[in-house]
Amino acid sequence: MKRTDGTRHGGEPDFATPAGLIGHPARSAMLLALLDGRALPMSTLATEAGIAISTASAHLTQLTEGGLLTTRRQGRHRYYALASPQVVTALEELAKLAAPRPVRSLRESSRAYALRLARTCYDHIAGRLGVDLMRSLLSQGALTGGDGLHHPSEARQDRLSAPGRDVDY
Repeated sequence: MKRTDGTRHGGEPDFATPAGLIGHPARSAMLLALLDGRALPMSTLATEAGIAISTASAHLTQLTEGGLLTTRRQGRHRYYALASPQVVTALEELAKLAAPRPVRSLRESSRAYALRLARTCYDHIAGRLGVDLMRSLLSQGALTGGDGLHHPSEARQDRLSAPGRDVDY
């Protein structure tokens, strides 16, 4: 059953349904392209997934009906976005378990480099530039409260890769 309000009806959670939607290579490429918080048109998502627009349409319908994406019209185009912060969290958690895909082209290599260098993800700046920016703000005294590092022995709520809660900046 598709849940939009966060409540559960019925038995145990059905992990297989969202896992099946996320697990397809073309759909996972589309979801990855949307992780930065943008809404993108079908043509862009088809390009990201390396598939035809007609094939992308079927995949996007499945992702929308499965509750992972939302759509909105703007003029003649329909834009797709991740449906909720819970979808973002689920994808980020799965990314921690996933091995990196092998790079097979210059385009893939350039994209991977760009993501390592700088990226945004809904509510935070990440990548090398994000880390360098925080270090600079800390060293110049513009940001105070901690040293910007994760200290596992002192962590109460923080995980290695999650929004920090132990230190207020």
